[in-house]
Amino acid sequence: MKTVYDALDPIVNGSATTKEKGDKYEAACVYYLKNDPFYALFLSRVGTITQAPEWDNSLF
Repeated sequence: MKTVYDALDPIVNGSATTKEKGDKYEAACVYYLKNDPFYALFLSRVGTITQAPEWDNSLF
């Protein structure tokens, strides 16, 4: 079984800039929250910070 460090290694070592590293980490978090059975039950909208302004603000 891999550790969380093994999963994050390509993000940490494969990114040229801090922004790229952050974007990749954010995408990994979105993937996890959408696909984990526990969080998928409770979170109806999951996305990146750049997607958030497109959502209807009346629900927040």
